[in-house]
Amino acid sequence: MATALLPPRAARLPVTVAARRGAELVAEAIRLARAQEPPAEIIGSQWQASTQEVRNWVRSAGFEPGTDRSIPEQAIAAYNQTHPDRPY
Repeated sequence: MATALLPPRAARLPVTVAARRGAELVAEAIRLARAQEPPAEIIGSQWQASTQEVRNWVRSAGFEPGTDRSIPEQAIAAYNQTHPDRPY
């Protein structure tokens, strides 16, 4: 019969209020970080192309968008190569 290994005595001590609160704060920070999704559309600027500009170019260059409307990596690489002054 195998016996279960017990954790060291320090690991079995009761959790203090401060430790519990610390764990709650970490859990809350993780929850908030996961809830923030990056924006789906890049607006664009003087130096960077917008998502819509790239999508238009991708279609005109003959690339097929993904089923979820994503822009394929190969298309982004081709766009950036042909538009070095305004990459995506």
